[in-house]
Amino acid sequence: MMVCKLSPVWLLVLLAALTGCRSVPLSAGYRVDWFEQLGWTNHDERYAWERWGEAHLQNGDLLFVRGDSRILFGLVNFSQLCTDVADSRFSHVALVSREPDGVFVYDVVVGGPRHIPFDKFATDQQISLLAVKRLKPEYRGHIPAAVEYCRSVGRASGKFDAEFKLDNEHFYCSELVELAFRHAGLPLSQPVRIDHLPRIDELPPTTRTLIDTMTNIRMDQEIFLPGNDQIGIWSCPYLEPVLDGTKTDLLPAQIAALPMPVD
Repeated sequence: MMVCKLSPVWLLVLLAALTGCRSVPLSAGYRVDWFEQLGWTNHDERYAWERWGEAHLQNGDLLFVRGDSRILFGLVNFSQLCTDVADSRFSHVALVSREPDGVFVYDVVVGGPRHIPFDKFATDQQISLLAVKRLKPEYRGHIPAAVEYCRSVGRASGKFDAEFKLDNEHFYCSELVELAFRHAGLPLSQPVRIDHLPRIDELPPTTRTLIDTMTNIRMDQEIFLPGNDQIGIWSCPYLEPVLDGTKTDLLPAQIAALPMPVD
């Protein structure tokens, strides 16, 4: 059997996906949404998601999504590979901010922290699954400080954390969300060592060797994760479900009929 060794750029892609970061550069093999680049977007779907977000999302809600980013000319679903290793349904997490001109999302992609409209986030062609969780009422007082933390990171032109370290001024996606709430006085989750990920043993030994010898990333390094029912941000007991994992390739009428959130 031929073993495919991963180059350092693939190692970066792997760790980015594990920790919840999307939009890896084309040089790393990820698909570009050419329709988005050319401005050919589905305005009906965007409008439907915009209306749903305005009606149902609250300030401080957390968005968990699974991507459909592919490598090797589209033959391998790399997001699926990474969620399998972390035993998670989700490959990305973001924070909702309700603002005077609409519902926005703070998150981090490989290009760095960003602030985008919710409808654009939800209609990203690389997203296939969306879920929403909300802080229980007794914890919602922490939300304004968490949102302001994300806003300040954007103002400071923060950069993507390519080393996935918890002690520098750069960020990856789940790190931004976690640190935002820690700044507000409410830790959501505990970091997990890379070599303690639930299904890390399924990572090829050659890949683990390359991580050890060709990058500054250590297998005993701790990272924050979107997570599952046992680990990561998803498992936080302060959160309650609003919308369970829902496919995003919906018609406008289907978006409008999505279940009402639990309050």
